[in-house]
Amino acid sequence: MIGAWMENRLLGLIAYRHVMFDPQDIEAFPKNFTEFSRGARQQKFNAVYGYNMSVHPEMRGSSLIRNLLSGAIDRVRTEGCRYIVGDGRCPSYNGGVESGRTIRQSIVFRTAVDRYMNGGHFPTLTEFLADPTLRFFYRTMHCRFLWILPNFFQGDLASGGYRVIYCVDLF
Repeated sequence: MIGAWMENRLLGLIAYRHVMFDPQDIEAFPKNFTEFSRGARQQKFNAVYGYNMSVHPEMRGSSLIRNLLSGAIDRVRTEGCRYIVGDGRCPSYNGGVESGRTIRQSIVFRTAVDRYMNGGHFPTLTEFLADPTLRFFYRTMHCRFLWILPNFFQGDLASGGYRVIYCVDLF
């Protein structure tokens, strides 16, 4: 975990665990968030699963999260990781109100996900970027979107239980 503190207050954090990962092998990937986020650090690893990125509401919009991401990327690259893998929350699938903030539904994003889940083609980059959270990950980390997993995080109503798994290639 990497955290940012000021005057004995935790302002933001990024949590991850070391794993072996193959971006071509969806069958070996965890089936839900509990499997993704829990487990011991693997002795042999080539990646990290980033499972928590939080920032105190007072710090939203500041450079804090970008600085934390930059520090985490530098750290895991130094440790020999080839990939950072995240479970991209996609709250514009349904939209809603969370922590007093309104999240708008993106018809473009939702239509693309529904099309794919019903046997159509994988969403385009433009369709993924219609979701503001996925757009942030893409712009900040230059990630690529690998998979859309249904029922990955069932309690997330805004995201419809979906997670978009993304990968950052470090080398």
